[in-house]
Amino acid sequence: MSGTDRRVLGVDFGTTNSYFSVCPPEEISPQGIDFEGRGRDGLATAILYEGNEIFLVGDKAIEEYSDALPEERRALTLMMQFKPDISESERAKKATIDFLSSVLSTSQERGFFILPEDMHVIFGVPSDANEEYKSTLKEVAQDAGYGEIELVDEPTGAIIHHVAQREIPVSAAFSPGLVVDFGGGTCDFTIMDNGRVKWSWGDFALGGRLLDDLFFQWFLDQDPSAEKRLRKDRCETFFLLSICKDAKEHFSRTMEKDKKQVVHKRMWEYGRLEGLTWELFLERAMNYRPSDVLLNFLLSGGISLPDRLRSGAAIDLLEWFRSTLREGLSRTDVDKKSIKYVILTGGSSLWLFAKDIVEEEFAGLDVRIVRSTRPYAAIAKGLSALPALKKKFDETKGKIQKDKEEFIKKEIEPYLVEHMDHIAEEIAQEIVIEFFDKQVHPVMLEFRKSETDLSLKELEKRVSEQAEIFKPRIEHIIKEKVDFLSRASVAAVIEKTRVWLGNYRIAIGEERLRPEAMGTEKFPILSLSSPGDKCLAIGKVMSGIMSGVLVSVVCGGSGMALIATGPVGIIIGAILGGIAGLVIGAKSADKLKDKKLGRWARARIMSNKAILRVRKKFHNKLREELKEQLEKVEAELTQHLEKIVDTQIEALSEICQL
Repeated sequence: MSGTDRRVLGVDFGTTNSYFSVCPPEEISPQGIDFEGRGRDGLATAILYEGNEIFLVGDKAIEEYSDALPEERRALTLMMQFKPDISESERAKKATIDFLSSVLSTSQERGFFILPEDMHVIFGVPSDANEEYKSTLKEVAQDAGYGEIELVDEPTGAIIHHVAQREIPVSAAFSPGLVVDFGGGTCDFTIMDNGRVKWSWGDFALGGRLLDDLFFQWFLDQDPSAEKRLRKDRCETFFLLSICKDAKEHFSRTMEKDKKQVVHKRMWEYGRLEGLTWELFLERAMNYRPSDVLLNFLLSGGISLPDRLRSGAAIDLLEWFRSTLREGLSRTDVDKKSIKYVILTGGSSLWLFAKDIVEEEFAGLDVRIVRSTRPYAAIAKGLSALPALKKKFDETKGKIQKDKEEFIKKEIEPYLVEHMDHIAEEIAQEIVIEFFDKQVHPVMLEFRKSETDLSLKELEKRVSEQAEIFKPRIEHIIKEKVDFLSRASVAAVIEKTRVWLGNYRIAIGEERLRPEAMGTEKFPILSLSSPGDKCLAIGKVMSGIMSGVLVSVVCGGSGMALIATGPVGIIIGAILGGIAGLVIGAKSADKLKDKKLGRWARARIMSNKAILRVRKKFHNKLREELKEQLEKVEAELTQHLEKIVDTQIEALSEICQL
């Protein structure tokens, strides 16, 4: 069976609970597995040994150990919360292999038919997990009977699930976002951009089991005598990790409904927790010290404890969570203001303080904070849906690539030609107004009105001087307009591409097209270099020809020679008393330019009507020169814009299909 035809098994192997989801290869319809028929996906990450033999796994293992008499527990060993430690502890590694293999055997006994050899198996992994952890996870999964597994960042599974459930708009998923995976053993933070992991950080020691320990100590503070009974019954660790965990979750659920409630909880046969309030919890959370029971549990697994837990000093768990979040945000190049969504996932994300801290850190910003009603199951479902989503996306992307050439010819190239003509006209118009009207026109009027006899060569000199003075301004005008052409072209092509991709049911967020994001080097999807360097060189080209163009217009020469030939030349000939023969060729024009003209002759030559004709010819000549220069770089600019289309297509992710 080929990889694309196999069902997909997504596994979120967790510290407290593990979740398994199965998805068909062709459909984005993941189904979580309820192993124990309790209406809830997943099962506890726990394994019970009787002697050296595997006895039970999951919640059944915890219940069996709970129901056993103290003397019966002497033959039992309950392993829990071993996931974070598999790369550091051989004991945790063995427990993981036994747990995962037992899940397979018990699932088949119950008719779930999880057959890894016939499935595409994906395990989630924390984004900041090191290579040693990843390698160990692959090894234990293979030893447990799952074959060659694929590892996918857990936040990827989370975002796929939340977008598929419409808890996050597809458009928002393209913007930078933050996934907070606060679980039983670890707390991971991941910046996502365009649906892909950009930056991740976290703390392998910060997790829900510290809060289990908080409730363990809270109970012992209320009933110190229970400690001897727990030690006698050899169930201190079990009590901490299971019974106190239940108490913690009960308290958390109650506080979410109403923080003013007072909570009481029976703690098995060992007593009760009384008078639990949110204020008392916060006080304990801000002054937490790990118990010897928790430290011994971690050390017995071969774990090297972080200094924070070994120091004996009080720990503010809330500040630990907050400072870890802040530190990571300060180290990434993603501006916190650009983050558009925060996903809270993992069982411990149900704590109110986690959401409160996130809201405080993003206060005043336009950010959507979401948490699934079942945040613990989100990752496994997203992981199992990923291959079907990729398959569908790859098919669509192939069609897009095939149709791209026609899109370029029909949409991009005609737009570029039209826009370049428009820019050429704008540049010509602005130069005519600023240069001809404001600089040259006054010189021509002065030439016409002067009491002194003047030659056309003297006018030519004055106009040339004005052109030289105006050169920097010409370059600025053209650079500014061509820069606008480049930016407007990029924006238009991106918008045209976005609309075109919509025909394939591919969504690209509108926020990618905001004006403040249009700088070519800062464009959030494309990361482009500045386009059209040769276009910007038009400024130098035009400043070089300006003097020649205008002098040709007014005084003849090798350019348009409007005075030496044509209507104005005839007027000059008539004025000079029948010497029209002098204006036939360039040499005659040169002689004519040297001749001194009186005021009356100059007035006839420089009539308002004649000046307007010169202005029009100058405008047309300038526009044609600009179009000619732009046409030289049209092919290159078209290629550049085509690269933008390619870059947009490459920037698409599977999430576009949701």
